[in-house]
Amino acid sequence: QEGQTCDLGGVIYRSGETFQPSCKHQCVCMNGEIGCVPTCASNIRLPSPDCPYPRRVQIPGKCCEEWVCDQIPQEDTFQSAMA
Repeated sequence: QEGQTCDLGGVIYRSGETFQPSCKHQCVCMNGEIGCVPTCASNIRLPSPDCPYPRRVQIPGKCCEEWVCDQIPQEDTFQSAMA
């Protein structure tokens, strides 16, 4: 038996079928249930001597945000840290 299909926003997927509804998630339909995992790393980067003020930025043309290293704190980041 194939199992139940999944409906995501009007799109029907077969049980066992994998799909990517956005560039940030990979999903699978399993007997009527949808399970997804992120495709973008959600790791936390702690400050270090070579990267004292890390922050994530959206790069044009890329799906996932990337880490950049600032040598001085961003004003809004500094203010929120002080709060």
